[in-house]
Amino acid sequence: VMTCQNVGATGEHGLGSVFQMDEVKLDTSWHWRERPDCAGCPYLQICGGGCMYLKGDNWVDTCENEYHYAKGIFEGAMRMLTGAD
Repeated sequence: VMTCQNVGATGEHGLGSVFQMDEVKLDTSWHWRERPDCAGCPYLQICGGGCMYLKGDNWVDTCENEYHYAKGIFEGAMRMLTGAD
């Protein structure tokens, strides 16, 4: 059992076997509510808190990238909606 296409079933984030569903447990990830910076981010709805497996410097770098990516989407949508330059 896997949570997404980026992890393997036998790797560090494998959740268990489909043949033993009672034993499947997700205990190797972070929800955005556990990340102090996410709750106040104006772009949380676009990124969803980023990859739930990242932590430390990897998460910080990814958050920075996701922030600017989402900002571009948001600003582009606002310009399309309002006609502003």
